[in-house]
Amino acid sequence: MKSEMAAVSENCIMEQRLNPLTGQSEWIVVKLQSESEVDKYDDFGALNERGGSLGHTLYLDMLNDVERNSAYDQAIRKVVAEGAHHVLDIGAGTGLLSMMASRAMRDAVQSRQLENEGDAVIASRVVSGKVTACESYLPMVRLARKLLRANNIGASVRLVHKRSDEMEIGVDLSSPADVLVSEILDSELIGEGLIPTLRHAHAHLLSPVARSVPHRAVLYAQLVECDYLRRRCDLSGCEAEVDDGLRLDVSKSREWYSGFSRAMHVDPLVSHLKVLSEPFEVFQFNFCEVPANHREHALNVPITNSGNVHALISWWKLDLDDEGTITYSTAPAWTREGIVIDGEITGDNVFGTFLETM
Repeated sequence: MKSEMAAVSENCIMEQRLNPLTGQSEWIVVKLQSESEVDKYDDFGALNERGGSLGHTLYLDMLNDVERNSAYDQAIRKVVAEGAHHVLDIGAGTGLLSMMASRAMRDAVQSRQLENEGDAVIASRVVSGKVTACESYLPMVRLARKLLRANNIGASVRLVHKRSDEMEIGVDLSSPADVLVSEILDSELIGEGLIPTLRHAHAHLLSPVARSVPHRAVLYAQLVECDYLRRRCDLSGCEAEVDDGLRLDVSKSREWYSGFSRAMHVDPLVSHLKVLSEPFEVFQFNFCEVPANHREHALNVPITNSGNVHALISWWKLDLDDEGTITYSTAPAWTREGIVIDGEITGDNVFGTFLETM
């Protein structure tokens, strides 16, 4: 039984999905695809609904994103060099950010010792920093421990198999952390339970003056017309693929259907998109502050082209350090969030209300 469970764990991964009954995002365990299942993807890289259960995972995208990893490493080294003593990595995953923090701590200690090598007493009093990491998904915890050991960092990182909101000072952390590092962002920016996670961390795990990597984020969006997205997401488009002779009256569907969001690579869709507005800022988010449970604000978006609004494409930009000199954006490639809405533009502006919720 144990060997069977281990085999299942090795071929599974966590994926975030929207529960159609509750409307809430949930994490579920899905089976990884084999090479023979590659043809289940359509021309745009999206999984056909008739295919397997795993639509797309961002884990490998992020781990192989050299630009992202370099930006995080620079920002972590910068904040550690400025005097950090205890780094907390929430949602450690493979332990990549924890390894960056541990190496930054080691290099900072060596640098301070060299600066004071003329005074043996002061040099001997230079204190090594601490790195605490937490991860709730057991297969990922096991992988992280292997990677930490393989990189000779296992002893310098305390890896806790818990959710961050289950951790306690004096039990899992010896003291409040003065730096928070995290990559629990998704294509919606705050869709991975980020707000309640940060609220708990600021209240129970961090010092009052704790800094964060990333420091802040800005969510951007743009209105587009795209018949491909419309056909994939509305009832008439779905019915066209079903040869059952039945047809639904969808004329009233816009009264109750508010659309949905889907993470996808939009670069292959460029030739199929008609841009209807300039990119606009939706909201800013500061990781160093305790976030509110709910924020709501309205925007008027100037229209640059006439057409039908089939979707709102969103992406975000991170300032990883306080000054905004180290940045990372999902706009050029990686993943943007396609939010399908559908509606015809009749004026010069589109009015919309945007929500930030738990």
